[in-house]
Amino acid sequence: MNFLKVIFCFILFAQKIHAQENITSDTRFSGGLLLGLNASQIDGDASAGYNKWTPTLGIRGIINFPSRWLITTDILYSQRGATSLSFETIKEQEVTTNYLEVPVMLHYQDWQKTDKNGRNYYKVSLGAGVCYGRLFSAASNEAFNHAAVVDKFNKDDLALTAGMQFFFTPHWGLNCRFTTSLNNLFDPDKYKIDPVASILTSLRGYFFSLQTVFVL
Repeated sequence: MNFLKVIFCFILFAQKIHAQENITSDTRFSGGLLLGLNASQIDGDASAGYNKWTPTLGIRGIINFPSRWLITTDILYSQRGATSLSFETIKEQEVTTNYLEVPVMLHYQDWQKTDKNGRNYYKVSLGAGVCYGRLFSAASNEAFNHAAVVDKFNKDDLALTAGMQFFFTPHWGLNCRFTTSLNNLFDPDKYKIDPVASILTSLRGYFFSLQTVFVL
């Protein structure tokens, strides 16, 4: 419910910007493609560092306001998880989680440029927003501390996300984004009568994304 309130406030803020800029038919809708990598880790798995490198890819919808503001909504396949290093645990632990991920972000753009064809674009933008992820599969090796409860991982991931984009041309750019979950990937308090799950630590994920962006 709190997450829905955040989304609602986010939408109201975007609408306020829309009204302040007197936006009517000048609003443009566009789209794009994203391809890149996640560097992720999980808090509570007895290891540290962003050692898990996995793919992320998908499509983007864009609302371009006739100002420095824009809104993006992505639909992504996003693989996350965690991997321990050899000196951190006796045996290397690894867990992989696969998500359908939908970040919604409000961006402020700056550093306007004009390319050789006379097209104007902003080279840099800073953005923040919310992200919903739906876990559709998870797997781990036997050394992973929570291997026995992988099937009990939370299917819904609610998160905050923020990042920066840098565009080299009107069409091509790089997107760097950090996402931190608001709820636990695994919560032992939900399984107090389970003798195995109840004694394990809680898990919470967070990750960096570095993506190539192509705007249509």
